[in-house]
Amino acid sequence: MSRTAKATLGFVSLCTVATIYFVHYSQQADKDLMHMGVVRDEERQKQRKERTLELERQQALEAALKQSQSVRQT
Repeated sequence: MSRTAKATLGFVSLCTVATIYFVHYSQQADKDLMHMGVVRDEERQKQRKERTLELERQQALEAALKQSQSVRQT
């Protein structure tokens, strides 16, 4: 095999390995990014549920206070 053919084969092999590595790395990065989206959504849902529960507690407290006190509407 000539020196040029060996160099071409080596270059093409190197490019192939680099392409495969890049595609694998890119897929893994995309997968990690999508998973972070799921984690963020779960955290948002948890915070929303906590805020809803706090609102319900505050509304119940307000109703109890209104019943125990006479408050005039102005």
